[in-house]
Amino acid sequence: MSGQKQQPLQIPPYLKAIFILVGLTFLVHFLISAQDIVSPLLIAIYLSFLLKPIANFLEKWKFPRFLSVLSSVLVMFAATFLIGYFFYSQGKSLSEDLSDAEENIKDKIEQIKGKLPNSITEDLSVDFFDNPGKETVDFFQSNFEAIGAQLSSTLSSLTILFLVPLYVFFMLYYRDFLEKFFLKAFAKKGENKKMVDLIGEIQGIVQSYLVGMFLVILVLFALNSIMLLSFGLQHAILFAAFAAMLNIIPFVGPLIGSVVPVFFAFVTMDSSFAPLGIFIGFVLIQTLESNLITPLIVGGRVSMNPLITLVSLFVGNAIWGVIGMIIIIPTVAIIKEVFDRVEGLEAYGFLLGNPKSEDSTNEDGIFQKIGSSLKKAFK
Repeated sequence: MSGQKQQPLQIPPYLKAIFILVGLTFLVHFLISAQDIVSPLLIAIYLSFLLKPIANFLEKWKFPRFLSVLSSVLVMFAATFLIGYFFYSQGKSLSEDLSDAEENIKDKIEQIKGKLPNSITEDLSVDFFDNPGKETVDFFQSNFEAIGAQLSSTLSSLTILFLVPLYVFFMLYYRDFLEKFFLKAFAKKGENKKMVDLIGEIQGIVQSYLVGMFLVILVLFALNSIMLLSFGLQHAILFAAFAAMLNIIPFVGPLIGSVVPVFFAFVTMDSSFAPLGIFIGFVLIQTLESNLITPLIVGGRVSMNPLITLVSLFVGNAIWGVIGMIIIIPTVAIIKEVFDRVEGLEAYGFLLGNPKSEDSTNEDGIFQKIGSSLKKAFK
């Protein structure tokens, strides 16, 4: 009996699934409880992946590591400040124009009210139809002010203004040291190459997602601007940037980004064709984005099936709100990459993946090649 080889303990698949669900439950609870600690750290990790090519490029030109890292962080600061200032100044101007449009809103609502049966209008809000212009303006101004206050509070908080840049700086400065730590902590003897490959894959996923989404946003901003300017919509540049930025949140973002300018066109423009034309324009642009632009630029490295994407968005929103909805997609893509490489978890990696990418052939290889060339140019 003593000479027999002991068989390793086999855990039934259903028990594995239960352990994973229990672990995920505790993980979600921990992330909610430790949001102030974990969220800036996770944001800093992703930003450090994004800024690493800049630091590497400067070091190739004989910049000391301290100056290369500091310059990369300053680039991030400058970009954040310019984007924030643009939305603040344009949003303030939009809020003022909404006050001037109160009478126009009232006329539009009265036209709609006149076309509705009395049985419907009697059941609707009396206060709203008594003074529809004021009610609509107050609604939009209060919501714009609430959004602005929330963004201002977030951007001016200590964690965003101090901790995140500080985390990014040290992660970039000690990136070689941190990579050695992961090799010592998680790589078995003789498997250093596998861990190095996994770290490289994770960096590639984050960079592909962030750089790819940045390029997608620029393309959408250009297309949205051309479309809205062609209809003569006021604040076209603001609405174009707003819709393009919201595209980073799948499903929900494009819907909100298109509804706001369509409604603004409805209450401020005399033409009844303009709101419909703008809506059709957004539908065409979003169709082009989902079927050509994003696959071409981002590629399939961050590809997940729509069900998992939708569930991930709800989970991200429940954990960390809007920030959670933004960072949940690359996070789940990283988890998928880890599942694909860990024995016994391959099935869960398959579940998170996109069925189309699993069955894809080389017929669409031209888009992959063009997308890879674009990503390499911006690395």
